[in-house]
Amino acid sequence: MINKFDIAINTLTQYEKKLLFLRVFDGMTYNEISIRLGYASHSSVIRIMNEIIHKIKEAYENEI
Repeated sequence: MINKFDIAINTLTQYEKKLLFLRVFDGMTYNEISIRLGYASHSSVIRIMNEIIHKIKEAYENEI
């Protein structure tokens, strides 16, 4: 049985999942992620992470 969280996570792109994984499971800082993924600064990573969190929350609340 697939739960609401699984459905919400599956709304993410592979790139968004990778970024989330680096932050949550690898424990990398925003600065470390920006260096690894080639961003000029950590602010872009923070913006993307906020978008990811919003996307997950919206999908979870709407139960897709």
